[in-house]
Amino acid sequence: MTENQIEVYEKIKAYTTMGFHSQKGLFEVILRMVEDNDLTDKTTKKWIKETIKSEYEIQLTNSLNWEHPTDPEKLKKVFDQLCRERIIALHNQGYENSDIGPEISSLLADFEEFNIEPKPIGYCFYHHQNLESAIDPNSKNLHIGFSSLTDNEEVCQNIGHRIKELLIKQNFNIEWTGFTT
Repeated sequence: MTENQIEVYEKIKAYTTMGFHSQKGLFEVILRMVEDNDLTDKTTKKWIKETIKSEYEIQLTNSLNWEHPTDPEKLKKVFDQLCRERIIALHNQGYENSDIGPEISSLLADFEEFNIEPKPIGYCFYHHQNLESAIDPNSKNLHIGFSSLTDNEEVCQNIGHRIKELLIKQNFNIEWTGFTT
């Protein structure tokens, strides 16, 4: 493999491990990355498709031996409960922290436009960079950001404590000082 192919392969492997894209969707993401970063030496569309298919097959084979519930299944359960408690909980939202603001604003506009009640009190999320850290064998930590939708520090603290409580209930190891910043 060329240096470019190695870089693309590592991205394909990471995205496949994260599990948020179909093969077709991942092909589009990787092709855009290859074209945007001029990684086209021997990184052909055919090579990309074959590599994605191979990684999906490996992931599928490995998944047959996973113990259930998996961490993503448990995290989904936590986020679903948070939503029931008026805390917007977003999986894989954007690439970095700055991507969350526009999404929250859009969701809040939908709450207003469609008169959705009850209104949320806060939100939590993780993004692509957090997922990269979570699947990194040297880290294996998923940072979950959170905030209230008011300037009330107590509400924000309560959201953090509730997230922590639900994650512990699902047997996650938590590292949090109790501070919101």
